[in-house]
Amino acid sequence: MKVLSALLVLALAASQASAHYIWTTITAGGTSTMAAIRQPLNNTPVEAVSSSAMTCNNNPRPATQTIDVAAGSQVSFKLDNTLYHSGPAAIYLGLVPSGQTAASWNGAGANWFKIAEWGAKFNPFKFTAEGLSTLSATIPRNTPSGEYLIRIEQIGLHVAGKPQFYISCAQARVTGGGSGRPPTVSIPGYVSMSDPGLSVNIYDPVPTSYKYLRDAAFSVFLFHYITTIDEEVSKIWKERLNLGKLLFLTTRYSLLFRIIIDSFINFPTEVNVSAKACEGLYLTVSVLSWITTYSVVGSLLLCLHALLGAKRRYLFIIIPTIVVFPTVAMSFAGMFFKDLKYAQSTYTNLFVCSVSVDRTTDSWSSYSTYLACVREIVTAVASGFTLFKRFRHENSLIRVMLRDGAIYYTTSCVMGLLQAIFTAPNFPVQDKYQVLSVSRMVLNPILANRLLLNLRSNQDPGTQAAISTLLFDKPNPFSREESFDETVAYSSESREREEPYVTGDEKEYSTRA
Repeated sequence: MKVLSALLVLALAASQASAHYIWTTITAGGTSTMAAIRQPLNNTPVEAVSSSAMTCNNNPRPATQTIDVAAGSQVSFKLDNTLYHSGPAAIYLGLVPSGQTAASWNGAGANWFKIAEWGAKFNPFKFTAEGLSTLSATIPRNTPSGEYLIRIEQIGLHVAGKPQFYISCAQARVTGGGSGRPPTVSIPGYVSMSDPGLSVNIYDPVPTSYKYLRDAAFSVFLFHYITTIDEEVSKIWKERLNLGKLLFLTTRYSLLFRIIIDSFINFPTEVNVSAKACEGLYLTVSVLSWITTYSVVGSLLLCLHALLGAKRRYLFIIIPTIVVFPTVAMSFAGMFFKDLKYAQSTYTNLFVCSVSVDRTTDSWSSYSTYLACVREIVTAVASGFTLFKRFRHENSLIRVMLRDGAIYYTTSCVMGLLQAIFTAPNFPVQDKYQVLSVSRMVLNPILANRLLLNLRSNQDPGTQAAISTLLFDKPNPFSREESFDETVAYSSESREREEPYVTGDEKEYSTRA
């Protein structure tokens, strides 16, 4: 039995070893050689992405030759096997620093630039290098002449969250080059384990060009936008430029532009933009997200203030939330982006922006999460207080909620609190699939705009006066804009009360009088 167990272990080890491979041979100018490659000691892959082994493998044997390669010509790397493991591949050039040679340089420093990569294709999903045994690249014609290390890597992604790097370096001398100055990266340092392209599970679910949930959320908002554009034109565009119109349009179109840019960034294509351009696009998306978030908060709080009769005593909650929170959030976001380092991704070139992002610290992100939690608590308290004040002198909570749009701000606050809780650092239950984040991203602006429109149509005289002061022009009593059902419902309520409707604060005042 022991002998059988030992044989099984040996067989398993042999099968694992046979699935590994080494780039053993380089071909340039029609000549193939193994002597110019720093041969790895064995076929064990590199797994520690921050280790020095990421440069040219783990303590490879010294190469005994430096080959000549003409700029504009092709070089090929041959494997001692075929690429069994699914994953991307890339070839880099590393310019040897002054005072060193290709034989003496260990590859340290930001001297590397990519000249070729092999990503994946969809429908059906497959990595383009899979099953090959030779990969070739062209040395760019404008590559400066000099000595280089030519580095090839293939990343096995068959074990989710544990990428395996199969790396070899060849020593070369580029001749007949130009004066190009391509952007460079450091190896190690060009990738991190937090990169989605390294932590992806390529089997379940099978990767697609977009995240399903985000696509669904974007589709919901676009459907809502298309089906409500006539309402926007009839009720908002004819308003003069006031605070209500500004909040409505800012909330609506900041998210629309964010969706357009976000979709462009993740559009499946083999034409990439530079890491610098992607940095600008990501920053634009973040700014638009910030604008959407705080235009929603502003809409919600100003509507609550109007429902409370626009009393000055409530401004001590409204003003700090509208002014202080966005300012602090923008400061945190600025520090967060300052710490980010963008580099062209080694994972795939399937999207417009294929970049890796390295974070030096997550502190600013954590601070932003705590700030969002406090903001949502303040907003929830303000919403609850407003609902209580409006309901206190009424007999029907449902009628108050329908008339004052409480359904909108209650839903928004509940979603905000849940997201703040489940995204808090170290909270035991996390929103792993970002269901709350993505849902709230599109639903909150919709709810905020519905609240503004609902309040604009509010028939309460006290609320109308506050709205005309804070948000919209005073409604025209002869306008036929409101629906017949709304008019009949309001008339019925008035007959039942047999008195003009006044707010809770006004009733309280008249009772004391």
